[in-house]
Amino acid sequence: MRIYLQMIMLLHLHVKGYFCIYHGMANKTDKNTPQRQAIVQVFMTCPQPLRIGEILQKAKAVIPSIDQATVYRNIKRLVEQGWLLKITHPLAGTMYERSGKEHHHHFYCRKCDSVFELPGCGINDEHVTSAGMTVEDHEVFFYGLCYGCSQHVHQK
Repeated sequence: MRIYLQMIMLLHLHVKGYFCIYHGMANKTDKNTPQRQAIVQVFMTCPQPLRIGEILQKAKAVIPSIDQATVYRNIKRLVEQGWLLKITHPLAGTMYERSGKEHHHHFYCRKCDSVFELPGCGINDEHVTSAGMTVEDHEVFFYGLCYGCSQHVHQK
């Protein structure tokens, strides 16, 4: 039953994501090009945050002629439309992920340079601030070795 509910939620996010993209392109100067469709497809199939180089590499699998300038231009527009979020990670740099997700944090693997989403949040804003402070948002980054890199280290 839980897997069934997760599949429904994933389908909802896909439909909602495509609706937002097409709705945001209502004005005639913002066309839904094959390049933009390829970039949207990358984010629909990849749940983790991605850097420009990763987006370009995955989009090239769909449209081999796509270039970095096109990716930057489309990412900028998708951020402006609110479909993507820009994340600035202290070590991994600038990354992008789909908006509309539940609040979560990120894990950075120091060995393979990958970034993973960590579901949920265990931080109670009221317990980490002083009296009189109002927390508007927070972002937490965890660092270490991912499962694959940890396994490799422990096998040696």
